[in-house]
Amino acid sequence: MTAKEYLQQIRIKGTVISQLQKEREELRQTLFSLGSPEFSERVQSSGEMDKFGTVYAKIDLKDREIAEKLIDLIEFRSNVVGEIHKLKNSKHMDILYKRYIEYKSLEEIAVETNYAYQNIRRSHGKALKEFESGNTKLHSPVVK
Repeated sequence: MTAKEYLQQIRIKGTVISQLQKEREELRQTLFSLGSPEFSERVQSSGEMDKFGTVYAKIDLKDREIAEKLIDLIEFRSNVVGEIHKLKNSKHMDILYKRYIEYKSLEEIAVETNYAYQNIRRSHGKALKEFESGNTKLHSPVVK
């Protein structure tokens, strides 16, 4: 795995969480579209109650999955920030942090740092090489 692929996992994990949250919202909308169960004197059909129970269960599962993925993202992101902070070149550290933690484009980084885009692009490549050379996790076959 390259340094770039490793660092991009933060954004990928965040995207997965966002998609799961959208799925959860769709389930909630489904629940509302079913209407509210009526608890009057008449007996509810078991089929109607099963629909609500099934949707509630799916929402609960989705909530648990989101929580698990959030914890994973927080831990992974924290580890990556620590790894970035180990870089010896502060410019490289700044570029990788802005690019992979703050999700900024190289163009945005160039404007913020008052460097030419080509300079940032070249420095980004060097920063990735520095990150990769100092990171043993990249060479292990399984990265959580």
